[in-house]
Amino acid sequence: MIDESLPDLRVASRYRIGTRHPQFIGLDEVFWRGQAITVIMDIHPAAPATQAGRPQQERHGQVIDILPSREPEALEAFFRQFRTLMAAAGHPDWRPVIASDMWGDFRHVIRRVFGGQAIHVADRFHVAAKIAAELVSMGEQHQLNLSLGEDQRFADLNARRAAAEVRPEIVRLYRAALNARRAPAPAPPPTSGTPAQPIPDVRTSQHKVPFGMISRRPPPPSPAAPPPRPAGVASSLLHPDTLRLIDLAADLDFLWDARKDQQSVIRAFRTWVRDVTAWRESAQRRIRQERRLNPFRDLIYLLDRETWIIEVTNRNRPEARLVREDLPDPAGVQAPQARPSEERFASTGRVEALNRAIRALEQRSPNHRRNPFGGADWTMWNEESLFTQYRERLLYALNVPPLRTRTVARHLEWPATADATCSACAATSGAVVGLTRHAGPKRRAWDVPLAGARVQAEWTAVEDHCPACGAVTRPPDLTDGTVTGTVTFELEAYLHASLLGDHTRTGIQVATGVDAGRLRAMEEQIPDTPAGPMPTEIGVLEFRWRRQRRLLITERATGRPVELLSAGTRDFTPEDLRQWLTQPEQRTVQAVWVEREAWLPTDAEPTGPRFLMDAYGRGRVIQRAIQALQKDFTNELQVSVRQTPVWRGHRKLLLGNAEPRTWPLLDRVHAAERLALRGRMLEHPGLAFGLEMIDLLRQAFGQGVDHESVTTWLDLLDITTQERLVSAPAADRPVIERARRALLRVTEPLKRSALQDAVLRGAVASEDRRTQREADPAADLPPASLGPSRRRLKDLRESRAFRARDEFAWKRLRRVALTGIGRIP
Repeated sequence: MIDESLPDLRVASRYRIGTRHPQFIGLDEVFWRGQAITVIMDIHPAAPATQAGRPQQERHGQVIDILPSREPEALEAFFRQFRTLMAAAGHPDWRPVIASDMWGDFRHVIRRVFGGQAIHVADRFHVAAKIAAELVSMGEQHQLNLSLGEDQRFADLNARRAAAEVRPEIVRLYRAALNARRAPAPAPPPTSGTPAQPIPDVRTSQHKVPFGMISRRPPPPSPAAPPPRPAGVASSLLHPDTLRLIDLAADLDFLWDARKDQQSVIRAFRTWVRDVTAWRESAQRRIRQERRLNPFRDLIYLLDRETWIIEVTNRNRPEARLVREDLPDPAGVQAPQARPSEERFASTGRVEALNRAIRALEQRSPNHRRNPFGGADWTMWNEESLFTQYRERLLYALNVPPLRTRTVARHLEWPATADATCSACAATSGAVVGLTRHAGPKRRAWDVPLAGARVQAEWTAVEDHCPACGAVTRPPDLTDGTVTGTVTFELEAYLHASLLGDHTRTGIQVATGVDAGRLRAMEEQIPDTPAGPMPTEIGVLEFRWRRQRRLLITERATGRPVELLSAGTRDFTPEDLRQWLTQPEQRTVQAVWVEREAWLPTDAEPTGPRFLMDAYGRGRVIQRAIQALQKDFTNELQVSVRQTPVWRGHRKLLLGNAEPRTWPLLDRVHAAERLALRGRMLEHPGLAFGLEMIDLLRQAFGQGVDHESVTTWLDLLDITTQERLVSAPAADRPVIERARRALLRVTEPLKRSALQDAVLRGAVASEDRRTQREADPAADLPPASLGPSRRRLKDLRESRAFRARDEFAWKRLRRVALTGIGRIP
């Protein structure tokens, strides 16, 4: 384990216990280098800072510390030391409110350290996200079971509608059901002679949205007149069983009803569990018996068997609510005790926002995203010192407020006398007449920034007068002298160079002081960037920008971007790609490398470029097969077994690298336990059979240039399954049959000839390149994969232009991709 000797918190984290009373603490984890680290934060809202008499945006609470793991030993050592520091600061009876997710070790540590002196709150967002995830999973599974059952109305579900339509429909109806239950009660009509009372302005708390399903919470209805239960949702796509399941999921909203006490919520939860059991018994009769239904199994186990419903309902306790009495009083007439207070529920929302800030820092800073694991020498990783540096940088960046951009003045003065003569007199009479200098108006303009500070140049304009002919001349100025000339010529050149590079308009505006309108006008004049020359072999990489699917087209050998493709406000589709390839400019393309089978043609095309599957794409087919086996194996485990510490990492053991040298530090410390657990899992007949067939599929991907290897594997899967079913004990036969079905769900697309062609062509190209490197190790040969292209896409995602949201964002992103990151050596 990483060194857990925590230094003095007053020095390491700059969290001043003497000046702050951390009554509300949030716990959450963030992943760093493949392992979970714990973020501990004071979530009490701080008063908005004021600067120059103007209120500033309210800052989040301070980060108390960042622990190198979420192991119970590290958490317990931290809280015991923190209690000692709190007692030394004059708070011996410290009773904090601690908000976290439903990670079991958090609760065990809080109980061991504090006993009953702390209030532990299970965060609403994590519980709601678990409800939504189990609803979507069970709804999709039940719809699939019905399509394979005897219900003829839904027998052709997969043929009539794509499976992707089921999830959005469940999400839409679940959102509608939640909003209907949270709608305020209609106001009763006013009686005669009684004026209608206005609706009060109720301050409501905002909660994070799992899966985008929950909208802003409306004001709660009056306790005297609760709203009637809304009618059930309706849909022509979903079965009535699924609609009833959506209603049951929405009914769980009573968990966060602040008007009910804890015992009332628990009684309502018991009733809800009985309703779920009745739904399961009713729905089970409509499908085959071997497809067992168990809706909300994990959720019921956590809330009921492990009694997490106590921590969930602790959120509604009065002492667990955050109350701020320091709201600003704009009029300045109210007494402090009469000012309004704002009440919030304890949650990890601020910690989640902090985690997003950490990820943003990792994207912007090269120090955060350095990969210490590059190279084959695993003994040089030195994760302990790397984590110490990472922790220090984060604590400074998150706890120390950023400095405001300074503005410095640059005073310029012209010489008091003119050193020139009148050119008009010299041309007409040949006389040499000296000019007299007169002071003009004072001028001011923005200049090139210096050392992070904005520079504003100030000077007095001058005019030179000829005493003989009266001619007036003006020496060269720093600007064009017009009303719009608020920037110097040097700054204008600087702005043009900055707008052509990777930038955000707000960043340039803050750094230089130039108004956004001028920057917008300058950027509007920049022409579109033409596409680069089209190579013979291109790579196609998919990415999402503004929630729309776009494509990055690169030169496969070097990864140089040659084009960015977009379909406007909709997703870019494979049909759009095929139409783009038929344009005259792309006729030089002979080979198209892809990493997802969705971009392959529907069938082998006799004309046009050849499609090849990248090694990463071939690995994803194998990975999805292992994931299907893992999911089937996990569903067989009891929830109580999955929650034990030894079984928590079983997914990583199946999906990750089997070589312990490549594991993170904490996993390498417990390598013997992990390997023993992997051996126990491989004794499972279904897993053993499935992994054996996946190894044969790996070999099939590297054989031949025709379809015989993959077709032989598909036939071998059926033959081997029949042989195992005959020789296996009766108790193991259903397990082997489920493993075969899990593999077929993933490998069914391999029957397409276009996918087989792409997979085998890519495998042959990789094998040829490996042979060439073995023959000539000194040769500098590009890899037969999309590895360089993926690195370019990573650079593009980390660029400033990728985060821009103005009207020229796509134009700027395309310019940066084609002229910026593609030239990085």
